[in-house]
Amino acid sequence: MKKVFEKLRENSIFISNDKFTILLFFIIIINFLPIGITNAFTKQTPAESSTIIEIGCLLLEYLCLFIFFLVHYKEIKLDKRKVISLIIVTVVLFLAQINNYIQGFFKYKDILNIGIFFVNVFFYYIIIYDYKIKEKNVLKFYKCIILFALIAILWNIVMFWKEIIAEIGFIDPYFDYSNINNIKGFFGNRAGLSFLILLAIIANRIIREYYPSKIKDYLFNILFFFGIWSTHSKTTYLLMILLFLVFIIIDNKKWKKLIPLTITLLISTVGFVNVLGYFPKTIEKEIIKINESRYEENDDHYDNNKTIGDNVNDNKKEENNFDKQESDEKLSELVVSKNRIYNLSGRVAIWKSTLEFLKKNPLNIIIGVGKFSANRLLTVNGKQYQHFHNLLLELVMTGGLIELLYVMILYISVVRRVIKSGLSKKIKIIYFSSFIVYFINSMMETYGKFSIGYHDALCLIFFIAMPLLHANSLKD
Repeated sequence: MKKVFEKLRENSIFISNDKFTILLFFIIIINFLPIGITNAFTKQTPAESSTIIEIGCLLLEYLCLFIFFLVHYKEIKLDKRKVISLIIVTVVLFLAQINNYIQGFFKYKDILNIGIFFVNVFFYYIIIYDYKIKEKNVLKFYKCIILFALIAILWNIVMFWKEIIAEIGFIDPYFDYSNINNIKGFFGNRAGLSFLILLAIIANRIIREYYPSKIKDYLFNILFFFGIWSTHSKTTYLLMILLFLVFIIIDNKKWKKLIPLTITLLISTVGFVNVLGYFPKTIEKEIIKINESRYEENDDHYDNNKTIGDNVNDNKKEENNFDKQESDEKLSELVVSKNRIYNLSGRVAIWKSTLEFLKKNPLNIIIGVGKFSANRLLTVNGKQYQHFHNLLLELVMTGGLIELLYVMILYISVVRRVIKSGLSKKIKIIYFSSFIVYFINSMMETYGKFSIGYHDALCLIFFIAMPLLHANSLKD
């Protein structure tokens, strides 16, 4: 058996210890495939991927990790306290499902999700907590993330170039702009694209600390800025500005002189958010104005050609006016409006509905109802939603305060590990800033909940596995 393991180490591309971070990136791609295949060639949103395919990708992910850690079992150090605490939390979550069954919230998929939670914590946190690899291999992963984001930006340009140029005033009156508010590349929605680019900004800054190249750094940041700007994702844009401010400060010892620049950037950010509310309305008015001129031309054509079929022409004219009104109303609903900024694109209603449910069912604040049962219960104004758009609320709904506190403890321990490591001060600041950005983003999205799917895999690897591996890394 030992000889078999040795041959696997020597001959396998992914099983070698030096290729571990490439394996982690490969796992991200595996989980991305259901989203990418479903959304790459369509502008419609969201195109939901199949749960069966997601489970298949998950099994492949676990198989890869199991084989890797089986081969490298001698290098793994398990903390018994962490293992025992994970087992206790998992057992409590299982027992909580008995209460959910009595209340009528039980779904068999929730049992599966608890198992997934256990395996994800075990693989991406407990095993990796003391696992060591070379520092250069950590950087390979971040290079892959940058490449992935650049491909996503280019694909976005290819798929949505007309919507993008419309944002700066170049409008084609014969083009359907129904997707102008969801420029998403090959993701299911714009949030997925903008979040990947945000992670690429962090990865690029870490790489720059080891391989300084101002030209490449500026070029990449311009592309990343353009990519996030084109999506009109307000939260991600603000977080991007926050990251850039932190990077400017840590790159300049006399950072106090940068206070005027900081104020200018903050003011411009506030201005940009306001523009998000009004600029698309200008696009809307421009398109409606062009449509009106087209409909007037058609009306004149009908009026000048009245014959025996006058009634038919009048009917066509009425139908034409009705289509115009319907088109204008549809466009008004799709563009970003000031109201969507105030109600956070419908998130406020979702949060109120969730809090009302928890208020009526106080026991579920402690034990939750399970991931899939929570999704089934999430209904606002008769419409079913799949995401709570707030990680804290989703964790409470899934596993109650038990799961929320446990997950928060895991993230805090990762931050402490990085801070106490031998990494340079700048790298520590970059990681700490990235955790703050991730936490703020988690107030608007539900990534990183130790469950199934691409976004969870991406966040578990980027914000738990990689910081731990970097903190434990061996200098070349």
